[in-house]
Amino acid sequence: MYLCELDSTVVEVNNQAIETLGLAKANIVGTKLSCFSKRYAVSEFEELFLSISDTEVSTFEDMQNNTETGTFPIEARGIQISLNNQKYILILARDITVRKEAEQQIFELAFFDTLTGLANRRLFIDRLASSLELHHANASSGAVLYMDLDRFKTINDSLGHGIGDKLLCAIALRLTEILPTEATCARFGGDEFVVLLPEAGESDSICAETAAHIAKKIIEHMGTPFHIDGHLLYCTISVGIAVFPASDYSAKDILRHADTALYRVKALGRNDFQFYDPEMKSSAQERLQIEKGLHQALDKQEFELWFQPQFSAEGSILGAEVLLRWHHPERGVIFPDEFIQVAEESGQIVEIGQWVLEQSLKQLAKWKLQGLPEGFHRLAINISPLQFMQVDFVERLLALLQTTQLPGHMIELEITENMLLNNFDIASSKMSLLKQRGISFAIDDFGTGYSSLRYLRYLPLDILKIDRSFVTALSPSSEEAAIVEVIIATADRLDLVVIAEGVETAEERDTLLALGCHCFQGYLYSKPVPASQLYELLAKELHAI
Repeated sequence: MYLCELDSTVVEVNNQAIETLGLAKANIVGTKLSCFSKRYAVSEFEELFLSISDTEVSTFEDMQNNTETGTFPIEARGIQISLNNQKYILILARDITVRKEAEQQIFELAFFDTLTGLANRRLFIDRLASSLELHHANASSGAVLYMDLDRFKTINDSLGHGIGDKLLCAIALRLTEILPTEATCARFGGDEFVVLLPEAGESDSICAETAAHIAKKIIEHMGTPFHIDGHLLYCTISVGIAVFPASDYSAKDILRHADTALYRVKALGRNDFQFYDPEMKSSAQERLQIEKGLHQALDKQEFELWFQPQFSAEGSILGAEVLLRWHHPERGVIFPDEFIQVAEESGQIVEIGQWVLEQSLKQLAKWKLQGLPEGFHRLAINISPLQFMQVDFVERLLALLQTTQLPGHMIELEITENMLLNNFDIASSKMSLLKQRGISFAIDDFGTGYSSLRYLRYLPLDILKIDRSFVTALSPSSEEAAIVEVIIATADRLDLVVIAEGVETAEERDTLLALGCHCFQGYLYSKPVPASQLYELLAKELHAI
């Protein structure tokens, strides 16, 4: 407590003031109150004191100067009193450090992401809304970059949330290092990051150039691997861009546009950027309908397994690949190309993939009881990276083998090149465990990725499938023939079986035979068929023997 004259001279203090200030009473009394203030000068205190009445308490905040520990925030309450016919100001001051810290914490929780320290959705939308008002007034342009990490969920599920969180923090740090100072970078949760470029150009075209330059820079820097707790992690990024103000859109409209552009990037192969185009809206709505429908497809038994047989050069069936068909109640039959990517991005692929595994093994067990020709070796099942990286994937598959009483050598798992690149150590370990039970592995769509040649020799692989893009219109004189020849030669050196996909003409088959490929899959031999029709083909071979 301070008792001050109207000119702010201190005439009396209590023991708590002496203790808090760390000064002798004689060094406090007689000085101006401004000596212990970081906000008010002498003249400002005199003006303030003149405004304080004797009937109503006045409250103000200040930074109290403590000679021992520096400064701390206080809340002061003052009232005018009369003693011996003289007017004084009586001030009660209290330390509000705890309150200020709590207010700051509440502010940070309300406006900042607790993991990365970046702005959160609430703060970002507020700043975007402010930018929109400003841009409408001065006719300049800005941009929003909506970003999503490619296959982050695979890393998170396989290595654990601790590693995933550290990766997110490392990504946030890398983003803030390369973005301009005026940009706002936010995390919207999960692996979604959003950037606001408030002043990106005087026109839409200049703004678009700036946004594209920054998007390329982000993609380039994210291509450098992250070192997290002894793991070398590759994490590419996809970016959707919306330039504003293109029309009378709200902040949420702009975000939705950038998000729509982001999904176009994913549909085109990821690790790139796209600008929003109004025509994307219809495709985004269609994607949303597919995602909603997938939630019900399993419960309503709308999925069905089909099978495409694989043939030897002599024309006998060596095996079959499992293919999924979705009998949509309104759209009819939907093929995997239209819904698998949506299932992967939404995480529903794990549940769908488990259903495919269970039904495939049950069907194979049924055929085995009915009788299979000796030439039929295995059933090939596509496994998504997200499904394969589930912690309990190996245990689930081995349990299915035991339940169906199937030998492991009758199962072939088809995996992608990109899965090997992003999770080589974990993938290799899981493959080795399953290999011990006789399960074989094939790299699907070989030649479309960029990592397999480096890793082929170190993985327990059995089969290499040449992608249909190299097989279509294949002839001895075509450029693809040279590529296919190299692929087959590489497989031979590593003792891998080669299967060519998408074989549709006799010329394609004959060219493949001449190049050394002796296993085929495609319309020349058979289209995908339901389980009953495939067994009819198998039964013919069985009875022919």
